[in-house]
Formats: sequence, C-alpha cells, structure tokens
Amino acid sequence: MAREMKDSGVEWIGEIPREWEVKRVKSCISDRTAGNWGEDKKNNEDDFICIRVADFDYERMRIKKANNYTKRNYNKTIIKKLLLKENDILIEKSGGGEKTPVGRTIIFKEKFPALYANFIERLRVNFNIVNPMFLQYLFVTFYKNKYILNYIKQTTGIQNLDITSMLTNERIVLPLLEKQEKIVNFLDKKVSDIDLIIEKTKITIEDYKKYKQSIITEAVTKGINPNVEMKDNGIEWIGEIPKHWKKINPKALFFQRKEKAKKGERQLTASQKYGVIYQDDFMKKEGVRVTVVQKDFDILKHVEPNDFVISMRSFQGGLEYSELAGSISSAYVMLIPNLEKVTPRFFKYFFKSSKYINALQSTSNLVRDGQAMRYSNFTQLYLVEIPLEEQNQIAEYLDKKTSEIDTLITKKEALITELEEYKKSLIYECVTGKKEIK
Repeated sequence: MAREMKDSGVEWIGEIPREWEVKRVKSCISDRTAGNWGEDKKNNEDDFICIRVADFDYERMRIKKANNYTKRNYNKTIIKKLLLKENDILIEKSGGGEKTPVGRTIIFKEKFPALYANFIERLRVNFNIVNPMFLQYLFVTFYKNKYILNYIKQTTGIQNLDITSMLTNERIVLPLLEKQEKIVNFLDKKVSDIDLIIEKTKITIEDYKKYKQSIITEAVTKGINPNVEMKDNGIEWIGEIPKHWKKINPKALFFQRKEKAKKGERQLTASQKYGVIYQDDFMKKEGVRVTVVQKDFDILKHVEPNDFVISMRSFQGGLEYSELAGSISSAYVMLIPNLEKVTPRFFKYFFKSSKYINALQSTSNLVRDGQAMRYSNFTQLYLVEIPLEEQNQIAEYLDKKTSEIDTLITKKEALITELEEYKKSLIYECVTGKKEIK
C-alpha cells in the first residue's frame, strides 16, 4: 500500500510522508558558538587541538585522520566555552571558493579533546527533536543541491555564510526520532559502502597513473627495443641508455625564445592538468570567473606551436608542450626545439618522465610557492640525441599505450562521478521521505 504524502511547503523538499513534520532549522539547534584561533601553543595544559577547515573530510562528514593536528593555546574561559562534544556539528562559515562554496559541515565523532578555529561555527543539536546525524545528512543534501548559495555573501574574495538567516529562514522535515534513527542507520551503512568503493577506485586510478609514468620513463630513457645493447652514458640522472644514443648539451636541442607578445594575441595559460591552453578555455574548464583581463602585452611572452614551456615559479610536473600560438605570462621560459634533431612529440613525453622531473627539480632553488626555475637550470642537465626515426617510433608507441591507460582512467573517474551522484540522491531521498526506510 502506497504511503500517504503531503506537500511540505518547502520548494527544495517537495512532498513528504503525511506524518513527518516541517520545522525551522533553528528549532533543532540548542546552541551555536563561533570558533577561536587562540594563541601560539605554550607546551602547557592549556594547549589543545584546534580543528581547522583544512581538517574537514567533507565526503566522509568527519574530521580527517591525522597525527599532526594544529595545537593552539586558550584561556580557561574559552576552553570551557568551545570544547567540543561528540555529535557537535561544525559548519564552515568563511572561506570557500568557486568550486567549493562555503557552508560544508562535518559531525564531531572523535574521542580526543579539541576546540575549533575562527572560520568555523559549532551547532549543538536539540536531542529532543532531532538525531544529530540525521540533521548532518540534511545539511549535506542542502549543500550538495546548492541551496546553500542563497546564504553566501562574497567580500574581498572570501565567501561568508549568513548562518543566522539560514537557520531562521530554512525549514526541514523530521519524522519521529525512532524513524530518524532507522534512516541514519540505513544511510551510515549505504554511504560507508559507497565511500569504500570510491576509495578503492581512486587507488586504482593512482596505480594506473604510476603505471603510465613508468612506461613513459622506461621508453624515453631505454627505448622500446628490448634487445638493444646498453651503455653507461655518463649522465647520472638517466643511467644506462642504448649504445647508439648520444649524450648532448641541451643547448644543441633547444633554444630560448625571448620574443615579446604580439598585440591582439589570445592569452595562454599552462597547467599540469590541461597542458598549454587558451586562458578563457582554462577558466571555462575550471568553472571560475575571469577577474583580470591582461592588456599589458609588453610584460607577456610570445609562444609558437612546438614550443616547450617551463614555469619559473612552481615547477613540479615537467615541461608543458604547446600546440598553440599566443601570449603567456612572463613567469614562463619558452624553449624552441631544433627540428633537425628533435621530434617534439617524443620530447613531450621525455620532459614528463619522472627521472627528468626529479633531475630538473634538483637544480632549482626552493621559493615560497614552489621552485625557482630558469633557462640556466634547463641547460644544466645533459640530454640524449636519438635518431629522429626512433624518436617517432617511441612517440607512436607511447601515444598508443598512454591512450589505453587514459581510457581506463576515464572509465574509473566516470564510475566515481556516478557513485557520488548516487550517494547524493540517496541521502536526499531518505532525509526527505521519498524513499521509505522500514
């Protein structure tokens, strides 16, 4: 027999079982208190773990497991006021970003004593009305369905959540406490199972990526002929190479491009995720707004197809290969390949090999946001001169092998997306009464 439903009167919730009640969120909260950053730790009894937004494991709705939580020092009054209890809900009230708006919540389930930082507010529930975990699941569905955006204010690049308005204006639906507990038990089991599959899938993706990197490194430093005679080439970072390959000064293979940008050129950006692409395409992929339009072409550099790009500020993932012409930030070094000796497709892989990345990183000076990198760093590492025909063969081999691995990775990433969407819809259906839990 179908359950009797009624209109909740709440747009994002819709119909609910007739026996469920509609309540304002604030009626479910017995206390709310803003956090405090405290003072530097003093190695005394008033030093406490201070939970930060960075410690939130949003997907698991818990504090991240760690051995190095931040410790801060507090006076006795603040300790008494802010000491967390089991089942306290912590909500991020300031911070966020374009992809991850402020307002995410976790529930405190830890056994260790802890306080919390100033970008966080604690919500202590009214146990007579609501099961804390049921309310947490409601907050999750409220956030994941983007209703949280109605209460976000943006100032100077920081998002602030109007918690007062949210608690006052928003309404949620609640069954009896006994039913809430059944729903929580059901969701805890289902969500845990889904999270376990997602975690295993992520590990598989990382394994595929490592395998891909090993194939690239092996092919570009040893070749693809298993029977070739090897020799010690005197290049410490490579080790043995095929006997017919030659040690060569990088200046013989790549020259530095120093041209200024040309007026009217489209601006490029480089990232490990997308390679060298147009800036507006990058912004679209990242889902962020363009806040600054670059007009000063005298401080930009010109890029041509087949150039290789080195970040001078945060080199970590190898050189990026450009298939486009345009202008790019002066924070990059541009390399022009000597096409009489270089197949760009081969070196696209060579410069992404783990051995080369590690070797080039070892030549750099650490700076605040990464590693300082110049053309002089590039010239410190001897490269290998390989017949052009063989470079092409290796590039074709790697095109095929990496494409196969990328296809597997894409399928796994799609599975994660499907599971996350399923988890989102499952939570929504359960906490709004769409799915009956007996």
